[in-house]
Amino acid sequence: MEGISAQQIIAQLGLNTPPGPIWNIMLYIVFILAVVTMFMQGDKQNTTVLIMGAVGLMAVVAKLQIFPPKDLGALVVNAGMFTLPLIVAGVTNAKKSVGPAILCAIVAGIYFFGFWVFMQRT
Repeated sequence: MEGISAQQIIAQLGLNTPPGPIWNIMLYIVFILAVVTMFMQGDKQNTTVLIMGAVGLMAVVAKLQIFPPKDLGALVVNAGMFTLPLIVAGVTNAKKSVGPAILCAIVAGIYFFGFWVFMQRT
């Protein structure tokens, strides 16, 4: 098994890498909204912070294409990016973070269904 260098990871994080700029921009938006929502949580809401951290991690996993586009793992990661922010929006006590969480879920949902139709079904 060959090693992965930091240069390969940085090159994969670029805007014009596969699957394309539109998909990459949506992943960047999902990551940024997940981080913003994570920082808007209260001091005693560790569960929602961890869930939004998982959403950010899923966005990075999808961007680095750790799973091939037609793999079940890619579908699970994309579905998680869509559903987990909705769960956080429903259970959080910090009402100011509901808007960014729902916006994150909307962008992730567009990414999830679009990626499924155009990349996974072909």
